[in-house]
Amino acid sequence: MRVIASRHLLDCGWTPAVDYTAQGEALLPADRCYLPVGMTYADALLVNTARLAPAARPQSWGDLERPALRGRVGMNNPAISGPAFPMVAGVLQAMGDTAGQSYFSRLKANGLRVYPTNSVTLRALQFGQIDVAVVQSSAAVGFASKNPALRVVLPQPATALPSNLAIGVHAVGANRDAARRFVAFVLSPAGQAALQQGDAEADSNYMPLVAGVKPTAAAAALPAVQVQRLDPTQWGPREAAVDAWFTAHVVR
Repeated sequence: MRVIASRHLLDCGWTPAVDYTAQGEALLPADRCYLPVGMTYADALLVNTARLAPAARPQSWGDLERPALRGRVGMNNPAISGPAFPMVAGVLQAMGDTAGQSYFSRLKANGLRVYPTNSVTLRALQFGQIDVAVVQSSAAVGFASKNPALRVVLPQPATALPSNLAIGVHAVGANRDAARRFVAFVLSPAGQAALQQGDAEADSNYMPLVAGVKPTAAAAALPAVQVQRLDPTQWGPREAAVDAWFTAHVVR
């Protein structure tokens, strides 16, 4: 969205009458070129408690390096999976580039398995190829709802992954009016309710950014966590380089 806005391709400067939460306000760009409609976490840990003893169950990023989890942790490839790049970027932001890259190198040495997307990573967890999956929180919550042995852990800090809506600058007249009505609907209580009924096993399990809207019961059960936000003007231009480094040093 930030790149598209920088190319002057979005209808900027407009917002519907929305009572955003503090988190929603923090994710709202100053130029109003796009609007956040919900938020997940890019970096949830989905832990199989039936296969891991309590002492081996991770609670933090550092725990994934333990010898007890050698070859038992899996994640998505950031060059393929949309949520995986923000997850990697979040680790690099929290730890710093050098320490973050060293961390991923140590995970590789500890047998980290990298799969293309959420569905493949979660299937590996389901069939016992791994015991910890690093996936987007909405997917983790939905998958855990079908298996009581699975527990969702949010390491500190958790990286915010907003969903955004934007209107193209070429929408004019009646088309722009219709688009704006749709955006206003999505950010209304009725629109938020529709979002929460669409995909109970994944995307509906988001954290609302509109005041007065409650998350789904499954998302509400997530633990309170410190949230970090990624600056898209910083991390967007770095995506290709970060993905290339990860492919060369972790995937291969």
